[in-house]
Amino acid sequence: MVSLKDRVIYFFLFPWGHFTADLPGGALFIIAPAIGIAWGLTPAEIGFIITAHAIGAGIGYLPSGIMGDRVERRGLVLLFMIGWAAIGYIAASFSWSYSTLIALIAIAGFGDGGWHPAATGTMVQKMPTKRGFVLGVHLVGGIFAEVIGPVMAGVLLTFWDWNEVLRLSATPLLITFIIFFFAWPNIYRTKDSKISFSDFFSLLIPWKSIAGINMILVMISYSMAYIALLAMTPLYLLEFHGYSSVFAGSVFAIMMLSGGIIAPLMGRISDQFNRKYVNAIALVVGVLGLSILTTGNGPFMLILGATIAAGAWTGLRPGLLADAVEITGKRESTSLGIIFVFMDGIGAMGAVLAGLVGYADLRYAFVFAGVLATFSAFLSIIYSIKREISV
Repeated sequence: MVSLKDRVIYFFLFPWGHFTADLPGGALFIIAPAIGIAWGLTPAEIGFIITAHAIGAGIGYLPSGIMGDRVERRGLVLLFMIGWAAIGYIAASFSWSYSTLIALIAIAGFGDGGWHPAATGTMVQKMPTKRGFVLGVHLVGGIFAEVIGPVMAGVLLTFWDWNEVLRLSATPLLITFIIFFFAWPNIYRTKDSKISFSDFFSLLIPWKSIAGINMILVMISYSMAYIALLAMTPLYLLEFHGYSSVFAGSVFAIMMLSGGIIAPLMGRISDQFNRKYVNAIALVVGVLGLSILTTGNGPFMLILGATIAAGAWTGLRPGLLADAVEITGKRESTSLGIIFVFMDGIGAMGAVLAGLVGYADLRYAFVFAGVLATFSAFLSIIYSIKREISV
């Protein structure tokens, strides 16, 4: 049984922390095109703003994961990452050049990304039999950040400049910092011995196996497709179709809301059935959504296609994470740090590559995402079939 105090901490406070950590990043998907329009940037340069944020997060994942397993009081790690992210985003809002913005967004991303391994590792270790479910619960906070953030940014950009909107989106992080300043002593402490260098390198060994290599390729190709979808959709609506920032933000919010609703359900399903088949089906459904998005005309078809694609690909994330955690089966925070590096760190290149592919026609960016997702689904199915045959 989960006590009332634990329910408040892990089913409310942790998703709230995830929400505030990801809120500026969610707003950035709408703010980045606004910066691009104001500064005359190319699609690739706009995409690289998203990529820089994700690269910073990718750098933060592994240190956070290791600290989550080395530091007994994980609440301190979470408190540090929240404070780092708040300072980074506020500093980025004062950027005076493109290069400065890229550097500061990456620094902010370090704190944002650093939240995830320590938080999810704590939740998985606290409730090891419900990995898919608790990862889905944690994901809900991030999804709502990417629902509210874009809508908020789209509306506020009609009144204020991008830097003021970015600064405002970071304000809830300061509130979370205050909450965790008082709450961190009550957060679950690691019961494992402190991780050593030999322990860390032992965690890398399973990733050299066929199962590990397959999982790495699945995660990277999925994440590149997913980030390409998220980065290019607002720009596609703004520049290709000529819609307003409010409309683009609202569509992005609907996309992420659908994923937030589906994620816990798919997490439960993945706990009960073959995760690789569940993930492959979701990837294919997302590709079908992309085809509607790129060929449809009018707001209804655009919203429908974007919602199907984002809902399916966001929803499969808890199951994919749970599947990846089982590669090592121990040291959850560090393992998740390694996983996030592959998934979001390397996968972040999806945004800038999609921008390059879509330079002449933004629809090509979605074709690029569809090819990557199809490849990811193919790898999942082939490996699962081979494993069943060998058994």
